[in-house]
Amino acid sequence: MGRGAWCGEAVEVSAGSSGVVCFAGIDGRRIFAVGTGGIFLETTTYSLEKHPEVVVVEVRGEVQQGPCGLDLLRDVLHGLVDDGAHRIVVDLREAAEVDERAPAEILAVLGRVKMADGELIAVTAPGELRDAMHKMGFDRLTMVLEDVESAIEAAMHRTGESDE
Repeated sequence: MGRGAWCGEAVEVSAGSSGVVCFAGIDGRRIFAVGTGGIFLETTTYSLEKHPEVVVVEVRGEVQQGPCGLDLLRDVLHGLVDDGAHRIVVDLREAAEVDERAPAEILAVLGRVKMADGELIAVTAPGELRDAMHKMGFDRLTMVLEDVESAIEAAMHRTGESDE
């Protein structure tokens, strides 16, 4: 998909032999993709007034392999790091289906964030995704929490800039 979605343009991407066509666009801080196969992914980025240096990425919809799902999420996260974000919270509580490769993609971004002395924390609801992340050791590399507010506080604390 590339950076077209970041530029405020509608982008059409074909996934080749799969026949899936992905339409993506940006609406403020919301990036969305809709595929001809019914695939839908939306991400919203925001920061709270109390901690504007922490970027929260809310993920809704299907995070499946391909340009309308996992590729879009990867592009969003790497784009944030490219733009200087070093404290990121990825909220996966509203993700309907998450491809098994998604945690590995998030860990790749975690590596870049850690190199910049930052923090990336995942937020998930209890269940299959959290269990899968635990089995692959995700939670040994970074925190996996149940709510965004705790994750924001943890991102600030772990990077040494807590209000306390």
